[in-house]
Amino acid sequence: MSDKIVHIRVKEIKTNVHQTRISYDPETIEDLACSIRRIGIIVPLLVVRDKDQFSLIAGHRRLRAAQVADLSVVPCIIRSGSVAETKELVIAENLFRTDLSPVEQACSINDIIEQKIMDVPCVAKSMHRSEHWVRSQLALLAWPKDILEVIHASKISVSAASNLAMVND
Repeated sequence: MSDKIVHIRVKEIKTNVHQTRISYDPETIEDLACSIRRIGIIVPLLVVRDKDQFSLIAGHRRLRAAQVADLSVVPCIIRSGSVAETKELVIAENLFRTDLSPVEQACSINDIIEQKIMDVPCVAKSMHRSEHWVRSQLALLAWPKDILEVIHASKISVSAASNLAMVND
């Protein structure tokens, strides 16, 4: 089954019904808003119809960032289902996602630069990071394969691994 994406006015979406987050970091919301201004919302919000409005199931940070970015409409997928099914979607959205590992992140940055999609200054700007940070991500990929594997597996931190990477023995 393919869900249809529809554009819904921000003011028609209620947020407090299924919200699981207690607080938001304003800096990360602003970073997301900058990304949304630049490339738009990549993953539609998930809503359920609630009389003449919609209740937000998933995408609370995206909606908040869209408001900061002054969007009047956002892409959404409208779902139907019981309260239990809705709660399951909320839990899945927040519990089962994982961030990229530092190695995956470095590989993604490297791919963008190698494919000449962006250069280092542009990547830094788009990620709201310094050029030094981007270059340090790229340098990580030159470390020995066994060190990259343990970083990727979250067995050691990048800072601890950086000390190991300097050992030649």
